[in-house]
Amino acid sequence: HQSAGWSGELRWSSVEGMSWESNFRCVVVEIPQEKVSECKLIAMGAGIDKDCCFITCLGDYLAVCGFKSDPDDDYKTCWLFDYLCGSTSAGTKLGSFVKAVLPGGAQRYRHVADKALSTALTAAGFRVGGVNALIVNMPVEFATWITGHKLVSISAIYEYFRHSIACGMPGLVVLGGFPALPWGRLGKGQVPADLAAIYAMQVKAGLLEAMQDDLFRFDSTSPATFRRDGALRSLTEAAFASLIMYYAERERKGEMRWLLARMRECWIHAFRPGSGAANDANETLKEWSVILRARFELDNFHLLQHEAADISIRVVASVQQLGANLARLGTEVSSLKESTAQSRWRPRIV
Repeated sequence: HQSAGWSGELRWSSVEGMSWESNFRCVVVEIPQEKVSECKLIAMGAGIDKDCCFITCLGDYLAVCGFKSDPDDDYKTCWLFDYLCGSTSAGTKLGSFVKAVLPGGAQRYRHVADKALSTALTAAGFRVGGVNALIVNMPVEFATWITGHKLVSISAIYEYFRHSIACGMPGLVVLGGFPALPWGRLGKGQVPADLAAIYAMQVKAGLLEAMQDDLFRFDSTSPATFRRDGALRSLTEAAFASLIMYYAERERKGEMRWLLARMRECWIHAFRPGSGAANDANETLKEWSVILRARFELDNFHLLQHEAADISIRVVASVQQLGANLARLGTEVSSLKESTAQSRWRPRIV
């Protein structure tokens, strides 16, 4: 979704093709476009919630499935979506995933099917929906950075434009579910969850890293880029932080129960080895979750401030209405007291 591309392009996305942009706090991937036989850059990053966040989804995948490299083949590609590589039609396979979670889809997913969704949805709609979301929120030239369309026939400057990560930020913001940047403006994109908020509580970095390695099962067979001091370690730290940030929400909604249990287990392994402090793990992870959420909202205030302004207006209006109601109530009470005083029974003196 965040690439607004053809569904079949995902099969050629690889771990080796990913790079972490520290300035923009996102992942950049070069994806070949099959229909035009050219490559395009896409940026993938945090979402406004867990359901449209690439980094959270990556964390889920690392914890549940993980990536393994071939120790006997240093040149073997580690595909990001390896289950698509053996398919004759990646688009059709992705379409089957979409249909499985629609109303009336696969039996095993019916408890999570969204009845508001049309049963006619297909994987082909990802690109159409993404393009529509882009072009109503920004100039076309910004949208094309994400979509991969070429504007070189209009001006040669667009050839340079295509290689500027900054030009992809307006699209990444919108497809991440955040309010759009001001029309025609570039700017800072979204910031993912950050473990710095936990480190500020004097939590030992080594223990937190050990918990991350345990949760994601990082070892000598994992891609070196994900391991400590690897080029994508900042990405896995953001994914780990995202899973902690959404821990409390998922527990409240009863989602991903196996993963939450696994996170508690890894916390105990790192911080209380040999003990059965499951309750301590649960309470600590919920506490960290709240702290990371507050830090996430603060770091993304530059994007959420438009909504914050709307919220402020509604709060002021509510307070004004409350004041009017209190004033009216005060008047009614005064009238009632005066009426009561006038009608109060007095003994008659004969």
